[in-house]
Amino acid sequence: METLRKSKSPGTTIPDKAPITGLAEEVLTFSDNSPLKAAEMDLRHFLVTIADLNEKVRFGKDKARKEMRNFLLELIEVVDDFHRIFAHLESRGDAVEKQTKILAGNFRTVKRRLDRALEGVGAGPIEVELGSQAHPEKHQIIKTLPSPGRPEGSILEVERLGYSWGEEILRFPQVITVKNTGVE
Repeated sequence: METLRKSKSPGTTIPDKAPITGLAEEVLTFSDNSPLKAAEMDLRHFLVTIADLNEKVRFGKDKARKEMRNFLLELIEVVDDFHRIFAHLESRGDAVEKQTKILAGNFRTVKRRLDRALEGVGAGPIEVELGSQAHPEKHQIIKTLPSPGRPEGSILEVERLGYSWGEEILRFPQVITVKNTGVE
């Protein structure tokens, strides 16, 4: 009766009396040292490395997007400052000095450049139609005022512009709406 012995490869047996040559031994003892096993290990390492890099890229994109969002919000605050300056100058009417009017013209040029910069990255003001109905998912209602003859909840004034960046809302428009209930 022929006896079997274990080969170097787990779960494989070879006949005890079988002649073993160099090539046959290599085939029968498919082990961790084989070129195929080495290639498989390299491929696994390569796939793990790709997964790690993908995660780093995703994290980097998220971080860059958050930083860009914060930068845009800061830039929008500067644009708001220009709106306040222009509103103040308009409220003074003809009492504004000639030099101030010249400076205001320069400020308008700077503001237009800021608007173009925002537009260039896909950011811009959200259009709000006065008299339309305010919606909490689209507007931030900061104040209500009575206005007989106008529909309840309609927008009287936009106090502060809202801005979007692509599909993302950076800031909701801040509006004043009509509230006639309880008003005599």
